[in-house]
Amino acid sequence: MRIKIELPALLGMVLSCGAALAQAPPPAPQAPPEISGHSITYTVTADKTPDDIFAEAQFSLSLAKTCDAWTYGSALYYALDKGAKRTRDAKEQLTDQANIYNERVNFSESPDGDRIGFRSSFRFNSRAENATGAAFFDDDKDGLLQVSSEKSKIDTKLPKGSVPPILIRKILLQRLHAGERGPWHFRAVELGRFHMPVDLRFDVVVSPFAAPVTEAPAVPPGAEGKDKKTVAAKPASPQMERPPLLRGRTWALKQSSKAVGEWADAVFDFYDTGVIGNVLFKREGATFRALVRDINAFPDPKCEPAAAPAPPAAAAPATKPASK
Repeated sequence: MRIKIELPALLGMVLSCGAALAQAPPPAPQAPPEISGHSITYTVTADKTPDDIFAEAQFSLSLAKTCDAWTYGSALYYALDKGAKRTRDAKEQLTDQANIYNERVNFSESPDGDRIGFRSSFRFNSRAENATGAAFFDDDKDGLLQVSSEKSKIDTKLPKGSVPPILIRKILLQRLHAGERGPWHFRAVELGRFHMPVDLRFDVVVSPFAAPVTEAPAVPPGAEGKDKKTVAAKPASPQMERPPLLRGRTWALKQSSKAVGEWADAVFDFYDTGVIGNVLFKREGATFRALVRDINAFPDPKCEPAAAPAPPAAAAPATKPASK
């Protein structure tokens, strides 16, 4: 037996289904992947220098996850040679007019981002400034930055809601994956030289870098072996195969700060693995271009699961009040 449905009734069924679909909540955005531990070595060239001063630089960093904390370390060397206002061979020695800088930062950040311990070194020619300290962060009240150097010990108040470095990466990934476009503002802390509370702003921009690497090319026609098995084509260069940490979604972000100016100015490729790839940054009026030369992944630590909390003590049974 056939069931006859009049056209108006059929349209009503379709429209009601459409309304039901329209009222259904949109799917939740996919959670960003966890930040991956890694080490990076960059090839650094001078993009722009004042008065054609010769500049050279080296940069490397590492970020590792332990069971108790994130640990970060970076080393930046750069030299600005005022006595080399010409094209020069990279093998030539710097002149006695060169200014040489070294920046080193190491810190350990708790998993929930409520505290960090750090040490830093800023060296300008023969003068060095070394510091150690800790910072404590709180959403509801002021935090604290403690810095100890050869010259002094200083405690500085951090505005409530201040955020440490790795937690900033996590928040940026969450917001980018949610489709937000910024800008995003953070209260943060500078650990390398000034050791002070700072403002940070992040904007999504167009990447100033060409694609750092491309996927391996497809197997060209006729590249099969005698046994008819497919033979992979050789990459045209060592840069052709994209490292696993540099796959997936990528955004270009511009970082800036009113408090420390060019010290914080940077544009970088930001991967959904939490990796900061190619970077443009500034120092002493010069702009440097740092391109990823080598990147290695660190395995996640094997940690013992946290002990389950003890169950609450059973309440004593109620007793019947004595009759009068």
